[in-house]
Amino acid sequence: MRFKFKKSSILMFLFLFPLISCGNNSNNNNYIEDTILKDDLTKLKTSKRYKLDIDFNLITGKDSKEYQETYIYLENDLLYSYKINETISTIGFTSSDEGIYSYSIIDNTIVPDAILNYDISNIYDESTGLKNYYNSISLKTVSFKKTTYNFKLNDLANINAFLKASSLTPTTGLTSLITNFSVIDDNHTLTFNMDFGVNGYIKHTISQINDSNLSIPLINEYKNNGGKAKQALPELKELVSNLDSFNYSSDLGEITYKNKTIKVGRKYFTNSYIYDDYTDEFINYYKEVNNKELVRGGYLSFSSNKNGIQKGVYSFTPKYDEKNNPYLDSTCLRKETDNIDLTTVYPYFSRLLFYKYISSFDKSSTSNNLYMTTRQNIAYDFGKNILGIKSKIPDTMFILDNSKDSDINFDFLIKYGQEVYTINASKFNQTKIDFIENYIK
Repeated sequence: MRFKFKKSSILMFLFLFPLISCGNNSNNNNYIEDTILKDDLTKLKTSKRYKLDIDFNLITGKDSKEYQETYIYLENDLLYSYKINETISTIGFTSSDEGIYSYSIIDNTIVPDAILNYDISNIYDESTGLKNYYNSISLKTVSFKKTTYNFKLNDLANINAFLKASSLTPTTGLTSLITNFSVIDDNHTLTFNMDFGVNGYIKHTISQINDSNLSIPLINEYKNNGGKAKQALPELKELVSNLDSFNYSSDLGEITYKNKTIKVGRKYFTNSYIYDDYTDEFINYYKEVNNKELVRGGYLSFSSNKNGIQKGVYSFTPKYDEKNNPYLDSTCLRKETDNIDLTTVYPYFSRLLFYKYISSFDKSSTSNNLYMTTRQNIAYDFGKNILGIKSKIPDTMFILDNSKDSDINFDFLIKYGQEVYTINASKFNQTKIDFIENYIK
């Protein structure tokens, strides 16, 4: 049988022959670029759908860590499974109409946690800290001659990106231990290997990049059947809802000075004013210890212009008549803001994070009327705004229900290490300071 070639085919064959015959030449300036590795790395940089397996075995200084982790990244979900000492734990994060929340998988069952953030609807929002660290990999320094590439050890951009993806902080000491760093593409599965010699290794295996078949069946089934984030305990939600009255007061507690117990006073809240009523004993103590005066006072809100007073929020310090009774006039006021919302100068309890995220509180195992959360951002927000503590990070926040019958009364406790700070909320719908009411009526 004879074969008939087109002239163009023969010319093409003759054109390729020199390239084929030079394939073993040590001069590799000319090569056919292997697009598989390049394409898969490019996809990975922007992907929000892939599976990641991490094998971590590393000694750094005095620390030694060995564990295996598996992540499944999807557009609206993240599943995280880790193994330490033969124990496997699995947690996830998912997006919902309410916000994002985490969950655990125990005995093949979804156990949801409370909403982490009501203000965002996707786990990859910048505020969550979740992101694709492989996005930082630079392809400019990568050679695509084959499906295996050894990164240069001075390629700090890519080394640092990989270390951050491994939850490590890049340091000169750490990077100096690296003996080899490579990436291999095997049938669209990328494997990053970072070798630290005698100090160990880190291995990332990334598969199913942009694979529509990759899913988390359990959370899909849970949500499709109406499953939601953990809801607030009904009795606790009802308890704190009393704060919506915007009419209550707080016992400011007591101190011990020179073996004597001194009550601090009360803070009163209404829609129109906030008032700090310190006891005479505490005012005297304060002056003795701090060598300066402490005065009673607060804030007033005028929703409209009245008696020559422009609308807005004013701070005030009362005057006293010949019988030492407090009163107010225009000279007692100092304008703070044109905004009529008192929360612009002092936060009411119900405007704080704990109220918004009350579902984050669980009943304590030690008492039926004690509730607690270990979410530090909630406790810190309360301590900063109510207690004025900004330099400490709290461990736990408690709500203690002291109510008896119709007398609603509860304490907030913020624990900073061995220190516990307490403030109370009580006397709901009973706040009425006569000298203030007489002025604003």
